[in-house]
Amino acid sequence: MMSNVEVSYLKEDLRPPFVLSDVKGAYFSRLKAQHALNVPTFTLSDVEDFSVQQSAPLSDTRFESMKKGKALDPFLYVQPLIV
Repeated sequence: MMSNVEVSYLKEDLRPPFVLSDVKGAYFSRLKAQHALNVPTFTLSDVEDFSVQQSAPLSDTRFESMKKGKALDPFLYVQPLIV
């Protein structure tokens, strides 16, 4: 669980602040993450039991399993599973 965390950079970075791959159980609450325009806060691939809450501008989101690509929120991108 990550709670009350702020992530920022000194020089613009085009990578998402959080990249999760092959993860079971990821809980985020009250995050502030600086990111470049059109870069999602999260990029996920093969993630189970994911939750993000009270982390504006992200919508509160929870899902049990996400294995294939699907955009859930403008700031949350689920990457297609590459085999």
